[in-house]
Amino acid sequence: MVNIFITDFPRQLGILGVLFLFSFWYLFAFLTSIISVRLNKAAIRKRKASQGRKEWLFFSRFKDVIPEFWRVFYIIVCAVHLIGILISILIYAFNAPVKISAITVQFILYFDLIWAILHRIIFFNSKFSNSGIRKWFGKRKK
Repeated sequence: MVNIFITDFPRQLGILGVLFLFSFWYLFAFLTSIISVRLNKAAIRKRKASQGRKEWLFFSRFKDVIPEFWRVFYIIVCAVHLIGILISILIYAFNAPVKISAITVQFILYFDLIWAILHRIIFFNSKFSNSGIRKWFGKRKK
């Protein structure tokens, strides 16, 4: 199993950090591509004009463009990763068995593998363009 690689705390935090960054940027880029497919450049610029950090992070100005499922999924995935990092830090701080923290890392690793593979299967396109997203989310809005 994967336990060989995740027995010490610095490796666990490193793995969780890399998984969090991968998941965050992957889903962030996916939601951004939905926006670019469904809106034209002028509409995107107009909505992003005075956008704050919270609006940027949660895509709150694009509620009508991005389906609710994908916005909630993005928040859930990021929350699962942050909770996993917090659990790992708390287990290390209270000198609890490392096995519990290793199980947390394995859960997040498998969770990421499952959703990333399913996402790639659903939106697969051999041209590496936005046409796979266009097929699912329709054409541009004005």
